[in-house]
Amino acid sequence: MNVLKTEDLEQDGWRMVFRGTSDNGHSVYYAWIDGKNSNPDKPVSMKRSHGLHYRDNVLDNWSNLDIKLVKFAFYDSDKEVAYVIFNGEDSDLNNWFDKSRVIDSSWPDLTSTSTFNYFSIKGHILNYLHDRRFYINRSNGGCANDLGHLAIINSAVSKPECLFDSQPSYPAFIYSKYNSVDFIQRRMFGTADFMVVSIKTIVG
Repeated sequence: MNVLKTEDLEQDGWRMVFRGTSDNGHSVYYAWIDGKNSNPDKPVSMKRSHGLHYRDNVLDNWSNLDIKLVKFAFYDSDKEVAYVIFNGEDSDLNNWFDKSRVIDSSWPDLTSTSTFNYFSIKGHILNYLHDRRFYINRSNGGCANDLGHLAIINSAVSKPECLFDSQPSYPAFIYSKYNSVDFIQRRMFGTADFMVVSIKTIVG
């Protein structure tokens, strides 16, 4: 099996500053926010492991990095399966992940002018029911009819509200495998091995 190298992700001026690993039992959200259960040593490849999430220390100085673009992407084995590119100018550690900043996406219907119910890093949290982070949701229609593009099911909850809130292990990275928004609970919603956040400070 081919192994995707970190240098492959850092072409054309991109710099990987975070890698979340599925199924390792540690919150992606808190690793992103304050570094909890993260490692500052950049991995050389996307080789599968259940080690800590990778978090570059430069994230603590986000507002001073003069960031132009931010890329959020899911990877399954050695393949990129979903991405969203954001305008990172004048952003902070949290507000870059916002629909108003979308520049490009692997889904043609995910644009800055599209309508969303949830679109944030904080996501949608309800005690005992669900812990959805980095959540892009078009509309809620009751579990089987919830429409969205992607979510990180961050941790186990005691009373899962929907089937997709109950995963074999956590965190789980789920995304629409169609070329558009999809019903989150349907079997065609995919799962990814890794999520990566990359930044670009020079464009052109």
